[in-house]
Amino acid sequence: MLAFRSIRMWKNVLPLENHCLLVFFRDGAVKKCDLQKYFERTKAFQILLKKPDYFQHVQMQTGGYGVAWDVNMTVSDAMLYRIGKSVPLKMEDFRNFAAHRVINEILGCSRQNIIDLTKRGKLHPIKASEKSTLYLKSEILKRNWQ
Repeated sequence: MLAFRSIRMWKNVLPLENHCLLVFFRDGAVKKCDLQKYFERTKAFQILLKKPDYFQHVQMQTGGYGVAWDVNMTVSDAMLYRIGKSVPLKMEDFRNFAAHRVINEILGCSRQNIIDLTKRGKLHPIKASEKSTLYLKSEILKRNWQ
């Protein structure tokens, strides 16, 4: 009898466009997992197809055994590993990108101006939460605020 051994995700999962996830696994593999067809076939996930913003709220399950959007909407690490396509990227590459290309501070501009520019579609946040909003550094620098 074969024993199932969990792959266990490493440290992170990032939502991408078109119901794809970028998953960092403990063995060093980084995989892009396309979940579109799975969501179409599985009734519990239909809401993620209807409300794309909800997809962005993906979380790793405790211990890294999969990802979840809700108690009834989970995908195992083994399935993600199996369906994922390897991406030539390491966690350090991603950290390097984030450190050099993402900015979480406003440079020489009021917060109100940033909010207004975002609402008008002049700035495009890559991640927004209650406490902070992240923008690509290149987009901020285009505005000559540095």
